[in-house]
Order: sequence, then C-alpha cells, then structure tokens
Amino acid sequence: MIQYQKILCPIDFSQYSRHALGYAVTIAQRGDRRKLTLMHAIELDNILVADDFTSFFGGQLFSPTHVEKEFSEAFDRFLRENLPPDFKVDHIIEKGRAHKQIVKVAERDDFQLILLSSHGRSGISHFLLGSTTERVIRSAPCPVLTVKEFHGKWDINHVLFPTTGSALCYHVFPYALDVAYRFNAKLTLLHTIFDSGPRFTDRIFPTHHFNLDSLRDDQVEQVTVYAETAADGILHYSRVNSVDLIIMPSKLARGHHLGRTTDAVLVGSECPVLTVNPPRNN
Repeated sequence: MIQYQKILCPIDFSQYSRHALGYAVTIAQRGDRRKLTLMHAIELDNILVADDFTSFFGGQLFSPTHVEKEFSEAFDRFLRENLPPDFKVDHIIEKGRAHKQIVKVAERDDFQLILLSSHGRSGISHFLLGSTTERVIRSAPCPVLTVKEFHGKWDINHVLFPTTGSALCYHVFPYALDVAYRFNAKLTLLHTIFDSGPRFTDRIFPTHHFNLDSLRDDQVEQVTVYAETAADGILHYSRVNSVDLIIMPSKLARGHHLGRTTDAVLVGSECPVLTVNPPRNN
C-alpha cells in the first residue's frame, strides 16, 4: 500500500491555511502513526508588504532575530487557535522563498504527502492558482493534495481518475486504486472525448491494462464523456456526481509547466485534487 505516514502542511497564517490545516488534521487522524508537520517559510524581503503582519511589525524594519521571534509566536498562536485539543504536530520555520523551502523540506525529510491550499498569499485572483502552490506541485518529490474550503468534515466515498491511457496515467493509477481500497470508495475511470457540450454515454473504453483485482466489481465504474476540453469533462462530471477526490498526473511527460488540463482542474475543482509528478528520470 502507498504510505502517507509523513504529511507536510505549509501555512502562511491566512484563512486558506486554516482550510488546508483542517484537511491535514482529518487525514492525520485517520492513521495511527501518521505524523503531521506544519511549516512556514519566512520571506524576509516581503515582510513589510504582508498585510496580515502590519500589526506585528508596525511598518518598521526589525532585525532578522526579532522577525524570527515574532513569527515563532505567530506560529504558536495559529496552532492554539486552529488545532483540536491534545492534537500533536511538529512545526518548523524556514527562511527563503516559500516554494523552494517546501520542496527542500519535503525532499530532506522524506515526506510522503504535501497538503496545500489552492489560494494563499501569492494567489492573484479567484481564477488563478497561487504561484507558490503551482511551483510546489511542479517540483514536488511526492504527491500533493490541493484543497479549497474545509467544511469540518471530509469523507472519501467517490474517487475520480481521469485517464488517457498514457504512460503517466499508468504511473499515477496505483494512487487512485490505493485510496479507493483504503476508503472502500467508488472509483470512476473517466475518459473524455472532445465534442461540443458534455453529455454522458454508456460507452466503455478499454482499461485492460489497469489491475483492478483489489476492488469489488461494484466499486469500479468506467465512463466516457463528451466535452469541449478534457478539463470541462472532468469538472462537469465531478460536480454532478458528488466526487470527493480527483487524482491525476500533475503535468505532461515533457515540459516544465503544469499540464493545461491539470491546471484547469486545480483551479475549477470544488473537491480536493491529488496530483502526482512523473518519475524523476522521466
């Protein structure tokens, strides 16, 4: 089984961080030995323009030691206000660009899952993925779970796995299979055919290369949809079928940016999205 024993949840003390923390705590509580670590990256050159910290620094320039002390106290306050009673976490503070520090810590300490909010301090608008989140997803050494609002509860009853039959899909599929098995959830394998206007059909596409032996027959559904784009098909299906989690590759086999489909799904999805990078030698 794929392990998620070490979970890294970066925070920036924003409301978005509170949503991410809610999901992180929920995941950690579902495993006896799961370890949740919260981290914050201090970007010293941005402190004086960070709206939420004007009360800490009063628009004045302080020494790095003073800044670290203030951030440490802010971290402690954030934990007290947002963690359940008696819930234990580790927390670390790093200095440097947030996306670089998150990836560095994940690699250094062998984290198995990174959990991020899709909008944080670097978010530009409702229609764009935060630049820190995008950069972490692009470079992460482990799967990244991207979330939006947390409503106090998250059950995984329906997992959606979009597939094109590509090599990357076969690399990511074990993650979808593992989640469906762990949570006894329904797993939908979704294929999109480009056409005008999404409509659902009974057409089944070939998935004989996927090993589904660990799931019951009634847990697995294979669906083809027609849509103008792959992202449209994925998002429409997930909304009308109460999908709880989408699992997909983070990018195409070539290139350094998020795949267009993945980027559109991350921005438009109402449910969490788990993205997995291709193998490092790809």
